[in-house]
Amino acid sequence: MKYLRLLFIPILFWGGSAILHANHIVGGDLSYECLGNNNYRITLKVYKDCFAQGPNVADFDNPANITIYRGGSSTIFLNLSEPLDSRQNIAIDLSNPCLIPPNNVCVEEGIYQFDVNLPYDPQGYHISYERCCRNQTISNIPNPGSWGATYTIFISDLAQSSCNDSPVFNNFPPIVICNNQPIDFDHGATDAQGDSLVYYFCAPFHGASQSQPQPPSASSPPYTAVPFNAPTYTASAPLGANITIDPQTGFITGSPTALGQYVVGICVDEYRNGVWLSSTKRDFQFNVTSCQLTLFADIQEDEKIGDKDFVVNNCGDTVITFVNQSGQAQYINAYFWAFNMNGTIATSSATNPTFTFPGWGTYQGILVVNPGAVGCTDTAFIYVNTFPPPDVDFDFAYDSCVIGPVNFFNQTTINTGGGTIDSIVWDFGDDSLSNTNNPVYQYADAGNFDVTLTVFDVNGCTENKTKNLTWAPSPIIDIVPSAQDICAPDTVFFENNSYPINGYSTWWTLGDGGISTEASPTYEYTDPGTYTVSITITSPIGCVSRDTFHDLIRVFDPPTPSFTTAYDSCEYGPVTFTQFSTPGESPIVLWEWLPDDGNIVADTNIVYQYDSAGTYFATLQITDSNGCVRTTDQRIDWYPAPIFQTSSDEYRDCVPFTTQIVNESYPINGYFLLWNLGDGYYSSDASPIHTYEEPGTYTLTLQVTSPTGCYEEQVFPDLVIAEPNPVAAFSISTEEPTNFDPTVAFVDESIDAVSWEWDFGTGVTSTEQNPVYAYPDTGVYQVRLVVTHASGCTDTTYQAVDVVPKFTYFLPNAFTPNDDAVNDGYRGRGELFGINNFEMTIWNRWGEQIFATNNPQESWNGRLNNTGKMVKNGVYICIVKFIGPRGEKIEMKEFATVIR
Repeated sequence: MKYLRLLFIPILFWGGSAILHANHIVGGDLSYECLGNNNYRITLKVYKDCFAQGPNVADFDNPANITIYRGGSSTIFLNLSEPLDSRQNIAIDLSNPCLIPPNNVCVEEGIYQFDVNLPYDPQGYHISYERCCRNQTISNIPNPGSWGATYTIFISDLAQSSCNDSPVFNNFPPIVICNNQPIDFDHGATDAQGDSLVYYFCAPFHGASQSQPQPPSASSPPYTAVPFNAPTYTASAPLGANITIDPQTGFITGSPTALGQYVVGICVDEYRNGVWLSSTKRDFQFNVTSCQLTLFADIQEDEKIGDKDFVVNNCGDTVITFVNQSGQAQYINAYFWAFNMNGTIATSSATNPTFTFPGWGTYQGILVVNPGAVGCTDTAFIYVNTFPPPDVDFDFAYDSCVIGPVNFFNQTTINTGGGTIDSIVWDFGDDSLSNTNNPVYQYADAGNFDVTLTVFDVNGCTENKTKNLTWAPSPIIDIVPSAQDICAPDTVFFENNSYPINGYSTWWTLGDGGISTEASPTYEYTDPGTYTVSITITSPIGCVSRDTFHDLIRVFDPPTPSFTTAYDSCEYGPVTFTQFSTPGESPIVLWEWLPDDGNIVADTNIVYQYDSAGTYFATLQITDSNGCVRTTDQRIDWYPAPIFQTSSDEYRDCVPFTTQIVNESYPINGYFLLWNLGDGYYSSDASPIHTYEEPGTYTLTLQVTSPTGCYEEQVFPDLVIAEPNPVAAFSISTEEPTNFDPTVAFVDESIDAVSWEWDFGTGVTSTEQNPVYAYPDTGVYQVRLVVTHASGCTDTTYQAVDVVPKFTYFLPNAFTPNDDAVNDGYRGRGELFGINNFEMTIWNRWGEQIFATNNPQESWNGRLNNTGKMVKNGVYICIVKFIGPRGEKIEMKEFATVIR
């Protein structure tokens, strides 16, 4: 062990090596031991990930920069640079030896230990070490890679005066915690003086930064706590609410439920006679990972109490076959079962053994997986309950031939040792249930029913019993005929609403000698008369009901319809309908004609005009005073020659003339038609669409043949008139109109025109035949000419007129800048109409620019930039550039001679 001299080291020299972010650091803690005479042995333990690699990964700091502050001051008392004393890998310690941790987790411990003399100071001493940064993969703090760590401990006034030692944690921190497995980790500490210790989860401290991960000295207290991802994680619940630490023992218990890496602070406060002495904090990264469970004892149970206690309940049998659900099979060599059978131990080594228990009662046993093995074995504790079931029985009572409910009686008894009845369920065999002890049940229909009573006791035993019951009483007869007064021949549907009749036999006598065994028959009466109907219904157990309905059905003799038709088949006219019907039992009171075109006419005889040609099935329906209705029909082929008509007496337009000859002749539906369109073309369309290409007057002919062969022809003289069109055309006499001369002369070249309408493209119009027009501005204009024929037909033509923008500009070749007011300035002359981006520059013979302007009206006065001294006589170059009215680039050069 080495003792340090009291040296104050204000500056640490880092040399030329690069500093790495220690994002492999996973935890650390500080402790002290009092050696007497104000001498202390300080121990710093730092933990890092063995497998961390990459450009930002560093080894343990060697040396580590440790800083000591007086308690009441932010001034460094001592800055130490301590070498690494030892390092070792920490063995993974799991509370369950049957768990195998993953092989990619490894933590190494580095220890720094040194002795230091600290003169007594009532303010105490803070000893601190800082390092950045934490792993990026931590789950319970935000932006984990941006937070560092401060490991610190405080030696208080009382600790100095009593030469106290800080508590020292007994075990390495838990490197691996298995997900969804119970934790039972002893994180307790030992205190050399036997002081009282209190444990709790606390917030780790932040320290250092990404920009300076290994500072030359730790910062002064107080220190900033690392934040947590609340509310799921907090400083007091760093792995969630289900992981806790015992404040008296330091035992960590619970089961983690989420994989990940978690920052955890564990604090232990030291008290002597109720007075606080010190606080030791371990900052560590817990790794919650998936562990492989090599084996476990498990059975198929009815109830599980605790982690390894299984309850098996068996009703009505003392022979039980146990289902072994232990795993994993590849790690299991043997099983050992044992049960206490009232003082006698029954055992088995079978995988799924069968045991016969001596009677009803409760028995205890165990299942041991890999019995006698050294290392991984597991035991399940089994509690067997065997219960006698209840003796289920019941009875029922009812009057078999009277409609009424059935009374059920529960006669179940409880065996000795059995549980009291918890609940019962009656199933009446018709999908109806009841929980009443002695129910009274009314069946909705007759039938043969399997009634079941199921009884459940408080032990979970279930027994049932089933009995058959036939409920088939005499029914209440209720029939409803679809009609009682009918006209022969006609049918009657007898709706049988008698109750109950499900599965019953039925016998009908229908009054005219007819019978039926259907429950609800349909029967046809063919002869007039009055009939009495009887019904007999017999249940499956012989219960009978009978009833007779006197004069229930009355059948009338109906009338007989008949009629004739008369019409001319090729002349457009009405059809005459004449009836010759004869009455039956009573006189006819209503004649109704249905011509088969959607209309109804009520009269004895009618004369009816059809609107459209076609084949019709006309019907006569007659009704007598008894309400008897009879019908008859006849076919009528009504296809007369049509009445010819078009929608217009004249169709007139300009050629080419496309028109539709709308045929309004009637009737023509179903007819063959042929139009002669007058210009050599024909069409079989009813209303043809046709284009007349040549001017003229056309006579059309329509030939029509009906489906029954009636032929007719109609001539439509001068029906279509196709008028001639003019031809519009013009030319422009002016070669190229410009802004200097924008006047344009237009020359009409149209054919057969009698009037003219000009639109010059500016909104100005003219009706002259050969107009002259002066355009107000340059540009391209669309000129339209519309000409009209004497017939009123028109034609239109278009032509573009381009009024070209022009400019003039020239440069002189000399000027005399001698201030005589004559030719003293140099600039161009002309009409710069519509130009842009003007630029004039003057250059000497050495290529130097001596003047420039963007104003075409500005002159060069012979001086440098028009302000300097006068240039010498000689020749200079003038360059002028601008963009023309239509975007053309213009460049002009001229020699400018200066003469004075």
